[in-house]
Amino acid sequence: MIKNYAFLIILLSAFTFKVCAQSPLEVFSEENYGGSSQQYEIFTLHKDLGSFDNNIKSFKLQQGYMVTFASNSNGTGYSRVFRADNADLEIPAMPPYLNGTVSFIRIMTLHNFVTKKGWAGWNSEEINASNGTWYYDWSAGGNTSSELEYVPIKQKQYWPGWDEIISKQGATHVLGYNEPDHTDQADMTVEESINGWPDFMQTGLRVGAPAYSDPFNGKLTDFMAQAEALNYRIDFIPIHAYWFKSAEQWSGDLDYLYNQYHRPMWLTEWNIGANWTNHNFPDDPTKLTDANATKHLNDLKAVLDVLESKDYVERYSIYNWVQNARAMIANINDEFRELNPDWESYEWLKNAPIISTSNGGNDYNVLTPAGEYYRDRASKKAYNPTMEYIPTWTPLKESLNYNAADDFQSITLTWEGINNDLINKYVIERKLEGETEFSVFYESSDYTVLSVNDVIHTLAEYRIKVIGKDNVASTYSEILVFQQSEIPDTPSNITGEALSTSIINLSWSAVNNAGSYNLKRATTENGTYETIASYVTETSYQDNSLNADTNYYYKISSVNTGGESSDSSPIMVKTLALETPNTVSNIMVSSGDAQVILRWDLMYDAKFYVKRSISENGTFEIIATIETNKYIDATVENGTTYYYQISAFNDMGESENSDILVAKPELGQHSYYNFNENEGSNPHDQWGNYTGILNSAVVWKPGLQDSGIFLDGSSSAYMDIEDGVMENLTDFTISAWLKLESIQNWARVFDFGSGTDTYMFLSPKSSSTGKYRFAFKNGDDEEAIDANISPVTGKWVHVAVTLEGSIGIMYIDGVEVGRNENITINPSMLGKTTQNYIGKSQWPDPNLNGSIDEFKIYSYALTPSKIAQLTEITTSSDNFSIIAFGETCPDKDNGKIEIVGNSDLTYNATVNGTSYAFTNNTLTLTDLAVGTYNICISVTEANFEQCFFIDIIESNPLAGKFKTGKNKTRVEVSSGTAPYYVAINGILKFQTNETEFDVQASADNLIEITSSNDCEGMLSNENLPFINAVAFPNPSSGHFEIAIQTDSKEINLEIYDFMSKLISSSTCPIIDGKISVNIEKEPSGIYFIKVQSNMEVNTFRIIKK
Repeated sequence: MIKNYAFLIILLSAFTFKVCAQSPLEVFSEENYGGSSQQYEIFTLHKDLGSFDNNIKSFKLQQGYMVTFASNSNGTGYSRVFRADNADLEIPAMPPYLNGTVSFIRIMTLHNFVTKKGWAGWNSEEINASNGTWYYDWSAGGNTSSELEYVPIKQKQYWPGWDEIISKQGATHVLGYNEPDHTDQADMTVEESINGWPDFMQTGLRVGAPAYSDPFNGKLTDFMAQAEALNYRIDFIPIHAYWFKSAEQWSGDLDYLYNQYHRPMWLTEWNIGANWTNHNFPDDPTKLTDANATKHLNDLKAVLDVLESKDYVERYSIYNWVQNARAMIANINDEFRELNPDWESYEWLKNAPIISTSNGGNDYNVLTPAGEYYRDRASKKAYNPTMEYIPTWTPLKESLNYNAADDFQSITLTWEGINNDLINKYVIERKLEGETEFSVFYESSDYTVLSVNDVIHTLAEYRIKVIGKDNVASTYSEILVFQQSEIPDTPSNITGEALSTSIINLSWSAVNNAGSYNLKRATTENGTYETIASYVTETSYQDNSLNADTNYYYKISSVNTGGESSDSSPIMVKTLALETPNTVSNIMVSSGDAQVILRWDLMYDAKFYVKRSISENGTFEIIATIETNKYIDATVENGTTYYYQISAFNDMGESENSDILVAKPELGQHSYYNFNENEGSNPHDQWGNYTGILNSAVVWKPGLQDSGIFLDGSSSAYMDIEDGVMENLTDFTISAWLKLESIQNWARVFDFGSGTDTYMFLSPKSSSTGKYRFAFKNGDDEEAIDANISPVTGKWVHVAVTLEGSIGIMYIDGVEVGRNENITINPSMLGKTTQNYIGKSQWPDPNLNGSIDEFKIYSYALTPSKIAQLTEITTSSDNFSIIAFGETCPDKDNGKIEIVGNSDLTYNATVNGTSYAFTNNTLTLTDLAVGTYNICISVTEANFEQCFFIDIIESNPLAGKFKTGKNKTRVEVSSGTAPYYVAINGILKFQTNETEFDVQASADNLIEITSSNDCEGMLSNENLPFINAVAFPNPSSGHFEIAIQTDSKEINLEIYDFMSKLISSSTCPIIDGKISVNIEKEPSGIYFIKVQSNMEVNTFRIIKK
């Protein structure tokens, strides 16, 4: 009979810590607890220590707490955890690498009850049954209670989040990535694990290395080697051990790992073998027979003896789910009964303690014999101070670089200072030409000084070493060699251009070994040249403040550490004479909120009159006289239309007025890109005149109404907007039309900010929800609006975000989909943002793959009804084009109509009642018979339909007469479609729209005339009395019909090839004015047809395809 078993239940609910000392740490500014002191509260990440930053020399910590000190304010650099487990801890002198370097403190509560024994899993009944004192569950979702410590784990690279891990006030440890060498676990390279490790140190907790699936596969060795080379703190080594080995082998393997890493070890997953290892169970390991249970119990006892005997084994948590034979807790359910058909006869099961029931009591969980032993086995205290690993710091090797001074009389040696304040001294050594040994050139104990100057030497070698806080030196840097350059070559290819009466631009070819250039100027070719610019590093220079209509002479020399070259040959450039300015052109106007902004091309030697009128034909009055090419008219009223002209003037006179510009300012108009340019890389801001730049991969494509921009998701497919586009706004509306081609996590519609701590963005897909998200960040936590709708592809969608006070709302297609009424950030708080993108993120997220149109920013929050109005699409009758391609050929029914949509909308058409769909905005109807076609076109996204009647008519053969003169032939075309193409002897000579024209051709020339419609055939003649005849279609695959205008009932027909060889000759009857010719069996090429009746003859060319 199975009996219930009662034992201690440990609650896993969140436990409220009651600590007697909220400030258990006291630090001192002098050793031996001297100087000033300061106390710090528990749990907080203390990153700003004020006057105690880099000023702590000793400390006292009360029993029951641990403290982490770090040399960097974010918890990185050198760090160490101190524990006061059994008594107060007093350190009269901080160890060398923390003495006067501490910038970070975190204090946590210790749990004195924690033993080695723990449990891997989240089920509270199983945890309670194990009688362990700690557990972890491959996440950070648990909590510490009064008798059970929870250990969070950074399971994967991006989950769980660090905020969640740091918030666990009962946690003192954090476990590294879980099996990064397995694709179904963390799935990370060693390099990725190393790159993420500084985040572990920033928690202020004791940190455990990543737990690889096999500690002997080399991955852990690689990780530890790289971590130790970077001085990263790792306090203990978690391992997974599913070893089918004897207890002696377990002991040997554990000793080997400890001796390799010299740190306490945690076995966070382990059992005596697993379903993927060998075994020596008496029965099938899927069964928990009495024999298997006994075998597992005995093996477990032996291994637990090993684990408890090893002082360096700090903790272990057994894994329960590796076949029934290895279970600590067995689930007696239908699956178990099926695998164990004799289960009712198992002796171990008859008295097994039941820990829980389910399925109406039919199923239950019980402790196996091994599980009972695990529960009852006494376990030593987890932390053993004699096994503590004290982090070390090996000074990192620096690297040297140098820069020559602007005058090339000295060099500046620089180094990065990667050791920060963890140094006693920098030592730079130098070896000059002729010396055999390095000698000390410079020493400094000031870690903030990272450069030193030296004079120019012909040859010098330098190296640097770092003396650490414990007076241990780093390895030397690589040797930096400085060698004085040879004197540079003389500059060449110097050109100059006068831009104005006072400005000359100079340019020249780069000199390979030049560091910079000196520019010299004179007023005569052989005069005295004065240096006007020294050490210019570019290969161009602008000379200003010159006199008008004056000759200037220039020479240039090159400079480097070896000296200065000879001067170049002089060039002469003459400044422009003052003339009346040209008319102002390329004016851009923007109509904002109570302001109009005008900007035009830069013009030299001119000032400008800005003129305004309130009617197009009214009087234009001068409202401003300015010297720049931009003017903001802030004297306008919203809702009023204004007309502007600009003229340029100088002492020589005034230009003509520019074209008239129209502007209408309106309330709230801040910035608007309609993207209707369809070319160039600078879309115009219609409201705010903020400069926008399309990067190289952005292309123009049909937009919602006109053109729009398409971003293909590549790294250079985004748009930049100038700095500060949002800096003066508190409330706002941002609205745009969006058509996604693909959906990727965190791609941006827009992202306005100055980096990863300051931004406002809209993303179609948050990785956490899969839906739209808008977010603000200004240094602290994000404030977001999450939508309740997911993005779609292949469809235009209107997106909008509004902010009014603290209320933020997101709209999709005019419908509210999300709101946040507690927003504390607004755009003005972000300052003058410097990275304002459309289609790109501040983070290394994917770029947007889709089209954007009608991007608008308002300076207030639009109402829901106004947002709805923005979603209304208006379509004009010129939003598409219909082309009827001529006529249909006689008896062929090959007419054609093509309809092309001009916007990226969903077009539909009905033709004589039949519906058709467009492909790529185009509908082509072919093989149309003669007749009238009723075509109606509609647009799905807009309330629009327009109908047309299109006629397809039958073409008439090209016909006419030839009148032959001495040296020319008169042609009279009686039917056919212009223009007409005239060829003489097979060579096209001209085309004409006239129906009567002369051809300069003698009597023995072949004249061939074709029209713009292939159906109409060819009209030709050899300047003989002729029969009016035409072949169609021409060219043809072999079958031709020849229309004959003659009174005869039959006609003689001869066919010649291109070499004038007769192919056939026959007499053909004329039926309905036509005869048929078939040369399908002949090869492709040019042939000549000669028709003759009585004295009438005509010869013309046909082409077989």
